[in-house]
Formats: sequence, C-alpha cells, structure tokens
Amino acid sequence: IMTPLSYLLTRKSVALLPHISTDWDAMGSCMAIRTLLRDNGITADIIMPDSALAKHLSFMETDVRLYNENEAYNYETICGVDVSTTERLGANQPLFEESEDKVWIDHHISDMVYAPISRVEPDAAATAEVIYKMMLEDNIPLTKKVAEYLYLALASDTGSFRYQNTRP
Repeated sequence: IMTPLSYLLTRKSVALLPHISTDWDAMGSCMAIRTLLRDNGITADIIMPDSALAKHLSFMETDVRLYNENEAYNYETICGVDVSTTERLGANQPLFEESEDKVWIDHHISDMVYAPISRVEPDAAATAEVIYKMMLEDNIPLTKKVAEYLYLALASDTGSFRYQNTRP
C-alpha cells in the first residue's frame, strides 16, 4: 500500500500548504517533507497562507513562498500538512480546492476526508510523528536535516515531551 509520502515521491512538483498561524508542527513537518522531496529531485515549495511567520520560527530557514492570488501556481500535486480543515488553509484554500491532485497529512480529529490520498492519525502526538511512521513503512532513510525538522515539530506539539500525548 502506497503511503501519501511515497505517493509524493512519485510526483514532479509539489506545493506544501501549512495551516494559518503556522506553528512548529506545521512548519517543521512541511520542511521535513520538502527536504525529502528536494533530496529526491522533486520540485517542492512551502506556500504560506499568511505573512506572519511566527517569531518562534524565525530561526528556521525561511525559503518559503507567500500565497498570492494573482500568481499562477503550476504544481502537479498540492498537499495539506498539519491542517485540520480546508478552512484552516486560509488564503491557500482555493489553491488546494482547485487542484486535481490532492494529498492530506495530519493528526487532528476530523470526520472529513479532504483528499483521495490522505493519512490522518488522531492518536499521533504531531503530524511529524505521522510523517516519521510513513518513512519507516516506506523504508525512507532518515537524514540529519529531516530528523531536525521532525524533532522541532514533535517537541512543539508535545510541550517538549511533557504532554499526555507523549509516547516513547
């Protein structure tokens, strides 16, 4: 069975869309996926729904694009990352909804399926955990850079590994 991550690795170009008021799990997860894709020769960009990159994220590499309604986006695949509903995509919502090739990776509880290729694990502490599980399933090697991004995301959504959702 192909995971959403292994599916993304078959595409030519991918836009990764985090939620509005982007936090460490959304950004770290997007950065991890983007790194994996770029390391495999795939064009991949993170498109921010708003310009407010949280101050606590400013130390991270900020090679991201800001959504512009007047810009034509020509990505083969659009992927929502750590987004509970399409409304939480903010300005990016039309970009996602108008795409014919959609992927969704998340850990929030939802009764909706937003993309034909999706992985939502409400029991996961963070979207980063979902990504790591897919990497294990797909036998994708964990590089130092991807591990750093996943760690930041996981540390954030577990309150530095203190919240009840923390597991070994």
